[in-house]
Amino acid sequence: MYRIRTLYRAYGNDPGNSGLLRPRGRPPNQLHFFWRSAQVADDAAILGGIARALNILPAQVVNDAEHSLYTLHRGERVCTAYELFRAHLPSSEISIDYAFVLVSALIRGDEVQLGYCVACDSLILVDRLKPPQQTCASCSYPPQNSSVHSPSAPLCERPV
Repeated sequence: MYRIRTLYRAYGNDPGNSGLLRPRGRPPNQLHFFWRSAQVADDAAILGGIARALNILPAQVVNDAEHSLYTLHRGERVCTAYELFRAHLPSSEISIDYAFVLVSALIRGDEVQLGYCVACDSLILVDRLKPPQQTCASCSYPPQNSSVHSPSAPLCERPV
């Protein structure tokens, strides 16, 4: 609990305010937050990739994830993943609460999963309730000044 409070203070909405008010009410639990904008969806894919790299996500979908995978050790690793994520994307809208929502959903695997854009192979957050063959925001909405975006000249590239 101490580590979560420390992370919240470090990455809160107003870093200049030392007397940061804690949010009240229920913690977030809805995934629609991650599709508010293309930037948030891209950030969520990056956070999911970090979670995958740190072995927070199991290799197989687990039926009883609520009891078998939610451990203190895994929670600490989610905090570590979030720290790495914020070190690379300090202006992201994803809070520590939403990081836990995302990782929990990825562990369950029933609504979202990590996948790759069918046009350029970049890592994306895939909505399992939508048809397969999803694309990233760069391929879905090419810039207005370019004529045609073709898979032979991708706007984004697969992370290393």
